Formats: sequence, C-alpha cells, structure tokens
Amino acid sequence: MKTHDWRLGNKHGSGAMYRIACSCGEPSHDCVIVFDLEDGIMQMHFYKKLIWTPWYRDNWFKKIWERIKTATRILFTGWIEMEDELTVDVNYIPDIIKVFEESRDQLAEYTKQWEEKRKLDQK
Repeated sequence: MKTHDWRLGNKHGSGAMYRIACSCGEPSHDCVIVFDLEDGIMQMHFYKKLIWTPWYRDNWFKKIWERIKTATRILFTGWIEMEDELTVDVNYIPDIIKVFEESRDQLAEYTKQWEEKRKLDQK
C-alpha cells in the first residue's frame, strides 16, 4: 500500500505516497494519495485516471460533439467537473484509515521538528 516515504531531511519537506487498489482488480482504477508535510501543514493530493465519456448518448456523432464541447470548455475555462469512484472491499477500510492516521502522526512529528527549527532560526 505505501509506495514512497520521504523524511524531514529532504528540501521538499516530508511526506508519504500510498496506492489504494480498486477491488475490481483493474490497475487503471487505482488511486494514489500523496501526503506532503511542509511548513507545519499537510497537503493531500489524489491522483486517479479519470475517463470522460458521454455514455448517455446513443449516436456516435453526438458523443464526438459532446467531447468537442467539453474540450472547448477546458480550453477556455481551464477546468471541468468530474466524478469517479473507487471500489474498495470492506476489509480494506481499516487499512485506509491507518493511512490517514499514519500521516496525521507524521504531521505531528514534522510540525514539532519544524517549530523547533524555526525557534533556532529566530535566535
């Protein structure tokens, strides 16, 4: 589940990367969560492959037209709202909770070290 780990000595702060596998077994459905701990705050980044398709259209031309309209919206606004799901077996929920708890604990440790370093820098 944990794929990478970096500690306070790194110039980019401290953090960890986790991969949560979809229970269906398809690797393209997996979600990667990155916890960045920097300057006393924690940032969470979620990376997942999202596939946009106008599945509700019957006609192939209408599907293409919807894709063109969506691409134009992204081109001119820079964003689009999407949703996706990650199917997780109930038995994996404690592991996912453990990921957040580990990151919380790591943040507390990092924050303590960061505040001590800041106090030394102020002297």
